[in-house]
Amino acid sequence: IHFNVSHSNSKVICAFSENTIGCDIEEVTSINLDIAKNYFFDSEYEYIKNQKTTTERENAFFRLWTLKESFLKTTGFGMSIPLNNFEIYFKNDIIKISQNIDKFNYYFHEYECEDNYKISCCSRVNDFCKNIIKVNVHNFY
Repeated sequence: IHFNVSHSNSKVICAFSENTIGCDIEEVTSINLDIAKNYFFDSEYEYIKNQKTTTERENAFFRLWTLKESFLKTTGFGMSIPLNNFEIYFKNDIIKISQNIDKFNYYFHEYECEDNYKISCCSRVNDFCKNIIKVNVHNFY
């Protein structure tokens, strides 16, 4: 059994799987989008910038952030890899990644959460959501 844990503000998530897994949860808040300009792949920054409203841009930023962090956790390298060394993109509503960090393929799933949070999980197994034993989100205070 593999597991991964993440927290943001008052929420904590724990994902359990039969395969290597990474997860991230982030509360969508006001953010300086220069972070994406300076640390994300150029096309990811364009994706964020092209959203129509501030709320949509913030949602796009945290969507990408959770996808990127879940990937880094799955690789085992964590934040030692710069966020602009790989690209998350969307093709026909499927989350894709372009990376030269290792030889594995990676697959993503996003979860709905109340209270304006984004949740993403990543694994090396296609259709891994069927192999996720449980994803729990709890308030921890």
